[in-house]
Amino acid sequence: MALNIAAYKSSVRIEEAIGARIPLRRVSSHWVGPCPFHDDSTPSLTVFPRTQTWKCFGCGRYGDVVDFVSTFDHKPVADLLRTTTKEPPPHVEDPSPPASPVRAGLIERHETYRRLLDALPLTTRHREILHAKGLDDTLIATLEARSFSPGPSPIDPETLGIPGFFFVGTTWHLQGSSGILLPVKDSQGLIQGCQVRIDDAQQGRYRWLSSPLRPGGASSGAPMAVVPGPGSTVWITEGVLKAHIASRRLGVPVIGLPGFSLWRQPLLADTLQKYRAKRVVIAFDQDPKPALRRSVQDQARQLGAMLSHLGMSWAVAHWRGPKGIDDAL
Repeated sequence: MALNIAAYKSSVRIEEAIGARIPLRRVSSHWVGPCPFHDDSTPSLTVFPRTQTWKCFGCGRYGDVVDFVSTFDHKPVADLLRTTTKEPPPHVEDPSPPASPVRAGLIERHETYRRLLDALPLTTRHREILHAKGLDDTLIATLEARSFSPGPSPIDPETLGIPGFFFVGTTWHLQGSSGILLPVKDSQGLIQGCQVRIDDAQQGRYRWLSSPLRPGGASSGAPMAVVPGPGSTVWITEGVLKAHIASRRLGVPVIGLPGFSLWRQPLLADTLQKYRAKRVVIAFDQDPKPALRRSVQDQARQLGAMLSHLGMSWAVAHWRGPKGIDDAL
């Protein structure tokens, strides 16, 4: 078993394995991101590439890549090693294509996810969950939510590198957790990737449809969602579902970032300029914990400084009661 663990550790980079499961950003010589093992609204998990270890400075958990992946994927270490170190039988050619760490192009991803949405239903149970979140059937149709389960895929991608898809033998499978599939679209309405609002939320409510380190798969890249609307005032919040609800209630274009600290990406500035935004309203979650709220406010101020540099006025939305703008509205 020790030799198998060593082989597994040497075959993957911890920052790539963890980055495939949660959004990470580089800070100096290490990476930081939100801890999936507790309610973490500010990035408190740090990944150390030099030592190939990780530690959460919020909940105190720590370990190596085996500890993280086996816990996150709800998979015993023995099963992890069997699936990651298994070799094809002697004298039998492995029919699986090589793993593809590079995501397919936007058009290829959009067309594949479009066919996947067409092949998936939305169950009554999941529709009722969305109704409870304040979505009517018209908004659910606009969102194009679907019910999702991992396993054999109902469609075959025509190219490698579609996040969430991977090969098992000669058949395509889908990676992830059961829940509500939410397509994440850009300003042109093209599907960049998908998130899953998982049914079992013991370790975080949302997961990306992502399949790095699997044959033919790729990482999601944690894209931001763009929900169109009229006017030159654009709101920025967190997540695709919040973005759709806010856009419907406010009647404005809304951008849903994958996390409040993940605004440093060229696509955000490009999208704001495309909408000819004159004013931006930042509507990040209002965490009740003072330390986390201060971190969110600090990120909002930094984002505001970038907006000022782009020549846009900005403000921060405040409300009482609920944590998220969706529930507040």
